Amino acid sequence: MKLHRLLALLPFSVVLSACLAIAPAPTATPIPVIPTAVPPSATPVVIVITATPPPTATAKPKVNVPLVMNQTPDRAVAMLTSAGFQAERVEERSPACSGLVSKQEPFTGVEAEVGSVVKIYYCVGPTPTLAPSATPMPTSTPLPSPTATQPPDPCNLQPGQAGAYLTNNSTTRILVTIGGGEWGTHDYWAEPKSLLVMTFPPGRYTTTITMGRTTYKFAADRVDFTAGRCIRITGSWWDYP
Repeated sequence: MKLHRLLALLPFSVVLSACLAIAPAPTATPIPVIPTAVPPSATPVVIVITATPPPTATAKPKVNVPLVMNQTPDRAVAMLTSAGFQAERVEERSPACSGLVSKQEPFTGVEAEVGSVVKIYYCVGPTPTLAPSATPMPTSTPLPSPTATQPPDPCNLQPGQAGAYLTNNSTTRILVTIGGGEWGTHDYWAEPKSLLVMTFPPGRYTTTITMGRTTYKFAADRVDFTAGRCIRITGSWWDYP
């Protein structure tokens, strides 16, 4: 009551000012803050790709291909292998061939990489047989008449006998045919690497020598085989050192 009385005695403006000073100021109502979910930040993934360059091919050295033609296949392979090449054999069928290398690829003089393949061509088949050449008939050599100083002959003749001998130094068996007249014809065989001695009655006889498939005639005509004389039958095909 005392306060009301006191306020009634004061001017209105003073009371109003006092009321305003005493009245509490309005309190601001806080606005609730709703938390917002913040997504976690994405962590970037860095992928590093390193390009690997392809390996660099090392060039092989080149050398000249050797000449292997006219060599045996085994010899040609050895020569090519020694030069650093690989050999490929190619057989060619032929009724008659030498068996030697007849063609090669690549040819000699060409530069090829070491380790590359060289083809060699050669024929396989029977080796051609050369026909025997015609053998000239040996020329008879006149025999000297026996003298007192002539060494003893190998015939070892008995009185009234004639004879002949042949030295066969070859590796072939030789047939000697002597005959004619009343005595007839007789064959004698001279073995390889041996001495053939023939004794017979004196007379005028034809003498032939057969060696393989070839027949030789000793002297152009009949030979007089006289008693006590031993004639040597010579020929370059069998009578040599």
